[in-house]
Amino acid sequence: MEKGLSSTRAATKQASLEALLLYIELDKADPIIEDLLPGLSNKQPKIIAATLAALTAIYHAYGVKIVDPKPVLKSLPKVFTHADKNVRAEASNLAVELYRWLRDAMKPVFWNDLKPV
Repeated sequence: MEKGLSSTRAATKQASLEALLLYIELDKADPIIEDLLPGLSNKQPKIIAATLAALTAIYHAYGVKIVDPKPVLKSLPKVFTHADKNVRAEASNLAVELYRWLRDAMKPVFWNDLKPV
């Protein structure tokens, strides 16, 4: 995750993301999500942003019926308060993707944990 998803080479990023999507397609999504979530608490902002982008792509490809959104929703408020603007932008992209699937069902779980701007 740290080397592939946050690589400066576009081909490496794409190959890493395709490998994650293939793992989910062949097996279950829960172990992949569990392995990605520690990347959200990394020290380097580019790794956090890359992890958020990968999660966005996973939910875009498979939706919330195959990939459980609860663990990701619990960690989203923390990344919205990150100092790096790229991390906040990727968090917004992920929130929009999750909202596309969950609509109003995500508001009670997610909105209460956000700090007012």
